[in-house]
Amino acid sequence: MIKDRHDFPAAPSPPGQPLELTFPALSEWVSVVRLATAGVASRMGFSYDEIEDIKLAIAEACNNAILHAHPEKAGQMVRVQWLPCARHLEISVIDGGSLEPHQLRLNDSSKELDDLPEGGMGLLLIEALMDEVEQSATPQGNTILRMIKRLSVDTRIEVGSFS
Repeated sequence: MIKDRHDFPAAPSPPGQPLELTFPALSEWVSVVRLATAGVASRMGFSYDEIEDIKLAIAEACNNAILHAHPEKAGQMVRVQWLPCARHLEISVIDGGSLEPHQLRLNDSSKELDDLPEGGMGLLLIEALMDEVEQSATPQGNTILRMIKRLSVDTRIEVGSFS
């Protein structure tokens, strides 16, 4: 009997090595992004609760990107980038939409929770779950939502020992 040899887990990515996934702007792909995000966060040493928070934030970010992509244009794509660092995980979601940064105001304390439109809570939720959130636009008009989650002091990895 020949046994296939599999070395699991695969060799870990060193801190700072980016990962990227581009997917069609369709909601059925959000679960794939959540799964990939859980894998990256788990390898970095985030706790179960932190991983669940990150997965919820990335799902909200992807759903926003899908919602604001131009549905009349066939083939719209969403790109997710993960950048694992020694002390934090940086995730960027880039969509094919054309929202200007002032259209999705983050941290707008002038609005009461009751005054937000239905479905307008996603960014507030992302801000509550992640340590840093910022929105910007590319020169081509694409929207970038950048999120950072810091590792707890007791789970920080040493640079060069990402395993």
